[in-house]
Amino acid sequence: FPMLIALSHKLASLANLEQYRLLIYIQYLLHLTASFFILLIYLHWFQKPKIALFASILYSSYPLGLYLLKQPNSEVIFNFLLAFFVLLFTLTLKNKKYLKGYLIYFSGLILGLLFLTRYLAIYLPIFILIFLLIYYRSDILKMASKMLIGMLIVILPWQIYSGNLTEN
Repeated sequence: FPMLIALSHKLASLANLEQYRLLIYIQYLLHLTASFFILLIYLHWFQKPKIALFASILYSSYPLGLYLLKQPNSEVIFNFLLAFFVLLFTLTLKNKKYLKGYLIYFSGLILGLLFLTRYLAIYLPIFILIFLLIYYRSDILKMASKMLIGMLIVILPWQIYSGNLTEN
């Protein structure tokens, strides 16, 4: 979330806009994109457009979510990243051809960003592992190691950087 604030500050200075307003607009865009991701997730799992559209509308019109859009809040970027992770993970699982490709690494990268956004996301791998044990027992070691590598690519530089800050 601090990186999002820094990005909005830089963009606002380049475009000569008010930074707070730009940050709110970026949050609106992230919320809208997360709604679209939810539509795609439901389409992949249920193949019923009406259910997918209903789920997307339900998410995008949730009163607490709309309230959180009115002020800078890390919940918005967390929800966006979570929906993006679930979409990538869904594409990987539903199309088994991606199990050998880069998409599982990219899922790990997004999972690492989720960890950096909210510490509660640290419990997410437990549920992912349970899901993989139930449905993809034969490929679990390969998938878990690829996802772990992607996650560590994001987390390790941050941990090294923050570790150096505490030493100085």
